[in-house]
Amino acid sequence: VSVVQGLTHFAYIAIGTTIDRLDFDIKKSRKFVSPVYSIMLDFVGRILGQNPYLYALIQMENPGVPEVHEAFIKECEELSSLVRAHDEEGFVRKMKAAARKYDDTAHALRRSDKLINSRIAEYETIMNSVGKVCGFSHFYSGKVHVGTLKKVGPNEIIITKPASKGTSPHIKNKFIKLKLENLLLLSESEFREWRKENLKHAIRDISVLIPEDADPEVVLGAVNTNNHLVACQISDIYNWTKGKEAEKEGKGKERLGVTYRITIFGDCNADSVETEVTTLLCGLGCRVREKNLRLKE
Repeated sequence: VSVVQGLTHFAYIAIGTTIDRLDFDIKKSRKFVSPVYSIMLDFVGRILGQNPYLYALIQMENPGVPEVHEAFIKECEELSSLVRAHDEEGFVRKMKAAARKYDDTAHALRRSDKLINSRIAEYETIMNSVGKVCGFSHFYSGKVHVGTLKKVGPNEIIITKPASKGTSPHIKNKFIKLKLENLLLLSESEFREWRKENLKHAIRDISVLIPEDADPEVVLGAVNTNNHLVACQISDIYNWTKGKEAEKEGKGKERLGVTYRITIFGDCNADSVETEVTTLLCGLGCRVREKNLRLKE
């Protein structure tokens, strides 16, 4: 424990107090940081941001900690002495000896690569989302912030939320700044589920005559590929063989009548989406039977 906690916490706290002594601007430095430095700063900040009395007890109540401190300080002094003397070979011998004792540098490299690559991949995904409507979940409050991502900085993002319908024309979109460390970018499926559960959707009925021998379910599958739809269902089928209604067109050919009920995401233009779906149905050989119905708007 004297090494696991005593040495680890002591080293991180010492880095923090050294930065304080140097009056170093951490915020400014984050604009030019490497992933390793950024992760190190986060761990230092994690320790410094917690109860200092707890960490004081960890350092002071363990009788093995002073010996660990002495060894750590001695190593720091020796390494510093080698640097001041420009003793490159001495420094290399020290580092190689520590690596041999560590005995797991290859695995440590791979594990840290995963951590670093995860950090980079997350940031790149957010950067590539600029200009798109995104959802960000707050780690601590659980609140989801939704808006168009306008700008991504080292520590924060800016999203815009459109003014509500009916708002005076002179009211502009709302700009919101959010700290990156508190946020998780929702995946496409997570964001879709949030929109499904939280938006007020429009429902439209589109009644068509499908081509002879066509399968209504296959047509349904094609309609459901539209990403602007929460769902599409068959709400009614007019089938002469079941005694409901015969739909006939030219030369006595019977065509099945089907009503597709589409639920359109509340943040999409319902008229445009309805037109898209109608165009697709017509492209599949369907013919619109009657004026479409608009429900729950």
